[in-house]
Amino acid sequence: MTLNEYIEDEFPSPTYDVNFINDVVSNYNFEIDHDGDLLNDNLDLFFHIWESFESIGHPNMKSQTPLEAE
Repeated sequence: MTLNEYIEDEFPSPTYDVNFINDVVSNYNFEIDHDGDLLNDNLDLFFHIWESFESIGHPNMKSQTPLEAE
């Protein structure tokens, strides 16, 4: 599975706006492991996408994959 497929699984369309996610990923200024998955290898990117949705008040703020409590 590619990183984009992991992102699509975690933030499925039409629940989330794919164009918005693409813009968020394109403007991400930190390292992205394109060969890794989203939650294990790119967790900072996951939280960046999540926080971007929170900042715009997206109505469907529910992760498809439950994160373990720290």
